[in-house]
Amino acid sequence: LSQTPDFFSLGLGRPKWSAVCRMGRAEYDEDEVATLLERIQVYCYPRRIRVQEFFTDFDPLRHGRCTIVNFARAIDMICMSLTEAEVDLLTEHFTEEGPQIVPPQVVNYKEFCKAIDQVYVTGSPAAHQMSSSPTSTQLMTFKPSSLEEEERFMHSLHRLAAMCSARRVEFKQLFFEVD
Repeated sequence: LSQTPDFFSLGLGRPKWSAVCRMGRAEYDEDEVATLLERIQVYCYPRRIRVQEFFTDFDPLRHGRCTIVNFARAIDMICMSLTEAEVDLLTEHFTEEGPQIVPPQVVNYKEFCKAIDQVYVTGSPAAHQMSSSPTSTQLMTFKPSSLEEEERFMHSLHRLAAMCSARRVEFKQLFFEVD
């Protein structure tokens, strides 16, 4: 099967059948792409990440496409740890060909953003229960550091405070807005 159903391209869920797509020169499994999109949605939903914002620097004309390298960079800026193979899979899936497509801007990031942002329309991904409060989101991403790392941090902080005190450096005024 070579056509992608509309519900899949919008990220509305996984198709019930397993299809191998041929897009460009590579073959890939749609179920893998659907699982990967769902993982990204699960990551973005509680953090309220709008993926469109990561692509604006790479598309100065705002036509909805970017290069393969810039697509990978934008995915990396989301701070979700994806393997190179997973990024290549997404790149292959969202790569377009045709007379209106001018290389090297061949990756349609607008469709990728629609697929990921669909989670804000339909609610949280069904497989995972998400909390929408900022406090619980912070707790979900909190990773306690080791005792040694915390001691090292506190030691550095105390050294900085002592140096600022000795040299009479005041940081407080830097954080006030001056009209």
